[in-house]
Amino acid sequence: MGYARKVDANQSEIVAALRKAGYLVKDLRKAGDGAPDLLVARHWTRRVALMEVKSRTGRPTAAQGKWAKDGWPVTTVRTIEEAFLAAELLLDDVR
Repeated sequence: MGYARKVDANQSEIVAALRKAGYLVKDLRKAGDGAPDLLVARHWTRRVALMEVKSRTGRPTAAQGKWAKDGWPVTTVRTIEEAFLAAELLLDDVR
């Protein structure tokens, strides 16, 4: 699959904010097959979050929705605040 996925305008600011707060962020955009946009982790927790970044009105594609139907814990985020809430869930069990 050699196509580039469209990047929502808010993705770069979400990635920058997460990294500034100390999260590891990997862009999965080129993975294809409906893969979530971001893999987010705190290295010391050994936990990861899968995030699908959408604009205010954006909706997941059928391929993206299949990840959730298959049981993958993908969280759709639209703002920096939502991304931090999703990322903080990584820490709940280790505090």
